[in-house]
Amino acid sequence: MKEKMTYVAIDADDVGSIVGDAVLSNNSSKLSEISGKINAGVQIFSKWAEYNGGSVISSGSDEAVFQVPLSSIEELEELKNTYQQKTGFSVSIGIGEKISDAAKALIYAKVNGKNQIVDYRDWE
Repeated sequence: MKEKMTYVAIDADDVGSIVGDAVLSNNSSKLSEISGKINAGVQIFSKWAEYNGGSVISSGSDEAVFQVPLSSIEELEELKNTYQQKTGFSVSIGIGEKISDAAKALIYAKVNGKNQIVDYRDWE
C-alpha cells in the first residue's frame, strides 16, 4: 500500500530585503553569494523530498513546495536547522494535505514570528 502524501511549503525568512539591498547597492558579489546560499538551501529540501520518494512541485528563489510521504515530515526540524547552518538564513515551513493548506500554514508561520514549522492539520 502506498504511503499517504502531504505537502510542505518553505520560504526563507527576510531574504527578499537582503537581496534587495544587494541589488540597490549594485553589489554583484554579494548578490551572487546570497543567490548561491539560496540555491544550496532549496537543494537541502529538494534532495530530502526526492530521497524520501517525494517530489519538487515548485521551486523559485528562496521558496518551494514539495510533495512528500507523511512519515518524512518528522525530519523537518532537523532540515530547518541544517538549512540555517548552511545558508545563515532561517526558514519558515508550512505543512498541509493540500497545496493551499501548506501555503496557509506557511503564511501563518511567517506572520507569527517566522523560523517555525506550522502544520495546517493541527487547525482542523
